[in-house]
Amino acid sequence: MTGTNVVSAAVADPSGVADPSARFAGVSYPGRSVLEPLPRFKGTNVARPTKAQREELLVFVAHEYQAGRSLRELAELTDRTQSAIRRALDQAGVSRRGRGAYPIAAR
Repeated sequence: MTGTNVVSAAVADPSGVADPSARFAGVSYPGRSVLEPLPRFKGTNVARPTKAQREELLVFVAHEYQAGRSLRELAELTDRTQSAIRRALDQAGVSRRGRGAYPIAAR
């Protein structure tokens, strides 16, 4: 096999376009689902939200974060970025959790 280029059939389709999912074919876990924005937050991600929109966002984010939702989940549910959620938590006076999962308790 000297001088030949071996290409897996799973990597390219007949048109010659690489299949991006073939690269991760050996991964044994499913991809995470993406949450849909809640109806009350759809269309409210504007440059200058009203005072009522901003207050509703702050109350929702503070309550849900303290209940255990992640920054990523809150960003998806409110149609905002994770940075916007961090700023909302700071503005609401909520202290943020540390990064990563909680350690497993000793048994």
